[in-house]
Amino acid sequence: MPNGYNFTERVRDVLALARAEALRLKHEYIGTEHILLGLLKEGQGTGATALRNLGVDFTAVTASVERTIKRGRGSGDADLPFTSRAKKVLELAMSTARELSHHYVGTEHVLLGLLAEEHGIAAQLLNEAGVTFDAARAEVRAVLGQPSRAPEPLPRRPERPAHDASARHFLRHTVATLAYRGSKALRGAPAEFAAFRAAPGSRSAAEILAHIGDLLDWAHSQAAGQETWRPVAAATWEADVARFHTGLERLDADLSGEAPLHASPERLFQGAIADALTHVGQLAMLRRLAGAAVRGESYAKADIQRGRLGPTQTPPEREFD
Repeated sequence: MPNGYNFTERVRDVLALARAEALRLKHEYIGTEHILLGLLKEGQGTGATALRNLGVDFTAVTASVERTIKRGRGSGDADLPFTSRAKKVLELAMSTARELSHHYVGTEHVLLGLLAEEHGIAAQLLNEAGVTFDAARAEVRAVLGQPSRAPEPLPRRPERPAHDASARHFLRHTVATLAYRGSKALRGAPAEFAAFRAAPGSRSAAEILAHIGDLLDWAHSQAAGQETWRPVAAATWEADVARFHTGLERLDADLSGEAPLHASPERLFQGAIADALTHVGQLAMLRRLAGAAVRGESYAKADIQRGRLGPTQTPPEREFD
């Protein structure tokens, strides 16, 4: 159990129940979803009371959790680690308690911590059940008997730290790497390559390129706080090559600007950018299968610079067949 900030007995019970739920489901970790199950199963604390008053069906939410996470294949080891998100929930709960000048962390603080960690499974399922951070905050206030006009009844959603500049710089270099490798896979492709497929029913080169454009659009929408997935059908090869570079430039502008990112660099990397890198690799493989191979290169020695995102890149230092 993470070091407690005067956790109440009920919170300790919730965390013990979370561990028991993780073991029951044969998981090898304790996540936000297990803490939510523990909160529901404990059922008597202020957090559970607030949820009940908000009309939450505990049985239905429990079923939703189990449908979402499925059973694992864990060995039943009792020493289960908390995930980074679960640890963050407890940190946010402690932050909430401190801002209230409470000398304890209760189940109400844990509930608000679950909702504040908005990318966790628990927050997503509570939102689906109609529970928002603001609604829970108001109901906790009511349960605690604090008047709605109290000057500081409960804290605002805890502030998240600005994303570290080094993380943005690293991600910008990753985007530049995508530009460098993508340009090489696209450059000099024969006219017939757009229609080439590895096998019947698989994506054509043109469809893969269009999908990369979709991924870059998605990453931009995440960074801007307006997450949207809108796949676009393949156009001409030239148009989709231009879309690829435009998407890179727009994402790099998101990362280099002063406006806050609405998605963490880690989330942007592990989703859209990592997928795009994978698909660039597919295009390079298709070039070889199509008889128009891209020469190999020692990419560790390549001159890749943040902000260099167009089709013209520094010539390779060392290539090989």
